[in-house]
Amino acid sequence: MRSQAALAHALIGVKVINLLIAKHEYLRSSVATCARPIGFMLDPANQCHLGCPSCVNSYNTKVVESNYNKWPRGLMSRETFGTFLREVGLYAFSGAFYNNHEPLLNRHTPEFLGLTSDLHVRTFISSNLSFRRIDAEEIVASGLTELMVAADGVSQDVYERYRRGGKIEWVLENARAIAEAKRRLKSRTPIMRWQYLTFEHNVHEIERALQLAREIGFDSFNLATPNEVSFDDPSIECVNYSGQKSFELRPREFLAFSRDLEPHRAMIEKALEESAADRRLRETGGHDGVTRRVSGAIGCIWPSFRMPWGALCRAATRTTKTTGDLCWPISRLPMAT
Repeated sequence: MRSQAALAHALIGVKVINLLIAKHEYLRSSVATCARPIGFMLDPANQCHLGCPSCVNSYNTKVVESNYNKWPRGLMSRETFGTFLREVGLYAFSGAFYNNHEPLLNRHTPEFLGLTSDLHVRTFISSNLSFRRIDAEEIVASGLTELMVAADGVSQDVYERYRRGGKIEWVLENARAIAEAKRRLKSRTPIMRWQYLTFEHNVHEIERALQLAREIGFDSFNLATPNEVSFDDPSIECVNYSGQKSFELRPREFLAFSRDLEPHRAMIEKALEESAADRRLRETGGHDGVTRRVSGAIGCIWPSFRMPWGALCRAATRTTKTTGDLCWPISRLPMAT
């Protein structure tokens, strides 16, 4: 039986082999892909309790209906995530547990983060943190690598001009709770980043927000120019802030994985010992599926190396293997001999 160190090496081997296969397929413009994504973007919840203008979850239903496809609401189940973890998470190096919605609406999200972190995947979340209460210790103990907190103001009247339905008091209280839980558990993660979108109505609160970020224990503070929102609310004007936009409040440290791999031993060893040639034959019929590359053309790398998913496991990318609404590039190509 492999030791924990040897099991960690085996896991890295599974990931690196898949990475090389993905690169091989990308360079050959393969249509029938067998590599899994090396990174993913996953929405544990297909909904949000805030209604920010221009967002797919905006309270302005007319704007949403005329600008976005109807998005089925739902929460990812443990069973669905278990399938996702085996088919995608095992091979990934990084995973973003957010896209268009609020990940912490799903009470299982910290559990999903923990299972993913176990497999040496660096995990990221963007949250509005506008909840009456959260379990800060559960979030810290999950192994989450980085938490981006989206808050665009420090007073309620300024904050809610864009973050409709949110409460800045709750946001700041929850941020403090997570920072305190990190100290209590002696954890360097999650790295905490305050993301502040700049509008005409909130630039005067930037200095106070930066001061609060330092006091609370954020690791960084970032100003970002938002996408245009006037088509939803003409009273809100975006601003491209001319001053310093990025502040590192604490030095970055190298973060090594130290989580127990034993619960995932069987899954790791099965993936490492799988016959890539048999898998390719079984899943693609052995077809090469290589398209003719146009001279000088630059292909899109996104479908080959990263895949966005919804809470109901709807993959928003083109693949050749489909099971209902559940899609993914299949496992592995045979290595050249």
